[in-house]
Amino acid sequence: MAADTTNQAGKTNLDGFGANAILLLALFVLLVVLPFLPGHHAENMVSRIVWSLVIVAGLARSTGNRFFLWTALSIAVPTLASRWIDIPGGAITGSIAVALFFLLISAHILMDIFARRHIGIDQIFGSVNVYLLLGVVFARLHLAVAIHSPDAYIMGGLSLAEAASQAGQELEDVLYYFSFTTMTTLGYGDIGPVSRVARILSMGEAVVGQLFIAILIARIVGVHVAQSIDDA
Repeated sequence: MAADTTNQAGKTNLDGFGANAILLLALFVLLVVLPFLPGHHAENMVSRIVWSLVIVAGLARSTGNRFFLWTALSIAVPTLASRWIDIPGGAITGSIAVALFFLLISAHILMDIFARRHIGIDQIFGSVNVYLLLGVVFARLHLAVAIHSPDAYIMGGLSLAEAASQAGQELEDVLYYFSFTTMTTLGYGDIGPVSRVARILSMGEAVVGQLFIAILIARIVGVHVAQSIDDA
C-alpha cells in the first residue's frame, strides 16, 4: 500500500485519470471522428491538428515519470515535425517515430496499471488506451512497410495503395482498419499481407492482441481477488 501511495504522490494532476480520459478522447477523435470529416486527407490541416493533440495527450500521460517524459519528448519533436513539415523520406521515418512514441506511452501506462493494488476507472481507461495505442502502433508500422514496398499488401488484386486510391480512401485509414481487424483476429480477408515483412508483422500483431487481452484479464482478476481478501 505504501508503494501505491508513493506512486500517487509522485504524480501530477494531469497524470492518471485526467490524462487517461483526455488521451482516450483524443484517440476516439483520431480513429472514429477524423475519417468521417469532409475533405479528410492525411496531410490536411485538421488531420495535422488532431495528430498533434493526440501526441500532446500522450505526453500529458507521461508527466508522472521523468524518464518516460523526456524520452517521449525526444521522440515527439521529430514526430510532430514530420506531420507539419514535408521532409524527403519523412513518411516512413515519421510513421516509425509515431510507432515508437505510442509504444513508449503504452509501456508507461501498463507499468502504472501493473503497479496498482486497486483497479478503478483510471485503470480501465488506461487499459483501453493501451489496446488502442497498440493498434495505432502496428498501423503505423504497416504504413511504413506499405510505403517502402507498395506491393507488400494487396486488395482486390491491386496493391493496397492503388486499391485505396481507386476507392477514394486514405492508405493510412485503410491500414488502421487492417491493423485492428488483425489485432482482434477478425480478419475479413479483403486485405492480404504478401511480403515476408508484412506477414511477420501481421502475425506478430495477432499474437500481441490476444496476449494483451489474456494477460490484462488475468491481472484484473488477480487484483480483484486480492482486494476481496484484503476486505475480508
